[in-house]
Amino acid sequence: MTNGHLNGLEPKSYLRKLLTILPGYHKNHLADLMPENWKIKFEK
Repeated sequence: MTNGHLNGLEPKSYLRKLLTILPGYHKNHLADLMPENWKIKFEK
């Protein structure tokens, strides 16, 4: 596999991990994974 192929696959596997983890997370934990501007929405 070339470097380009690896770079293409990494985000997908990362997203797949997130999708596996996120349903079990609370809103607070979810907010920890998000950028600051998203945290504000969850805290209100």
